[in-house]
Amino acid sequence: MPGIGIISNPHAKVNRNDPEHNTLIWYVLGNRGRFEVTGSLDDLGRVCQSFQERGIDHVAIVGGDGTITRTLTAILRSYGEESLPRILLLRGGTVNVLATNLGIYGQPKDILSDILDFFHSNNPLHEMKVRSLTANGELGFLLGTGGAVRFLEAFYANKTSAWGAGAFFGSVLLDGLSGGHFGGKFESLAAPEPLELSYSWNGATETVQTSTTVLLAASIPKLPYGLEYFPDLALRTDCGEAMYTVGGGRGLVRDIALSLLSKQKSHKNIKKFKFDQLDITLPNQSSFTLDGEILDSKHGKVKVQLGPVFRFCSPYGKILGT
Repeated sequence: MPGIGIISNPHAKVNRNDPEHNTLIWYVLGNRGRFEVTGSLDDLGRVCQSFQERGIDHVAIVGGDGTITRTLTAILRSYGEESLPRILLLRGGTVNVLATNLGIYGQPKDILSDILDFFHSNNPLHEMKVRSLTANGELGFLLGTGGAVRFLEAFYANKTSAWGAGAFFGSVLLDGLSGGHFGGKFESLAAPEPLELSYSWNGATETVQTSTTVLLAASIPKLPYGLEYFPDLALRTDCGEAMYTVGGGRGLVRDIALSLLSKQKSHKNIKKFKFDQLDITLPNQSSFTLDGEILDSKHGKVKVQLGPVFRFCSPYGKILGT
């Protein structure tokens, strides 16, 4: 049986809610692999290096999107891009966008049990290749500016659950459609900001100067709550895809709602494009978000490039087509 190593973030939601959860994961794993709890980035680097030296070729992660990207960064440094292990996502965070994109749901202990059943039966796990992005050298899969950052700041300040965040987002859209009669949240969260984009794709380069409420760039098809916004990315790893808004008022709110809920993603107030490199200039030197983390834009500059391809394994079937 291939070597399995599990890395658990003690601050992940599932571990905060149940102090005995890590013990349960350790019990399910038994003597079939190594289990490590990493309380710091130094711990994470040490554990990944130890896994590489021991020949661990399947690394499982307990935690949400932020935990996953930090762990993948440490794995990349220890293993190198040419010899990356296969990655198993056990979920457990407040936000689990990447796991949802791979069709992985449930509690970490149950997912692990299903994975171990595959190993016992000698059947190969379903494998999916997923391209990552780097933004100013940081690894991730979903980037946002403007309203995406302000929304996350409000979410973190309120410390609600993922479903609470969904209800909050719905109330913001409703406020925008009603012209501010539901709390006035839309005007503050959706205030447009100047933005300059320079992106390349298939050898062509384009530059855009605009004022936008939000820009999103991704290498995965689905946004939070399983909204499949970039469906082409389910079938390819040779590009990223981005969208940005133009205009404002009720027309913008209507087009955002329609693009999220319908198959047609391009509308009058929403522009989409593919890229293999994307340079973003934020004249207000705003922050940006990458997989739920809020990061400094380094004097208003964000360089987005295609990152390494990771092989994710699942016991539940192959969702992505690559």
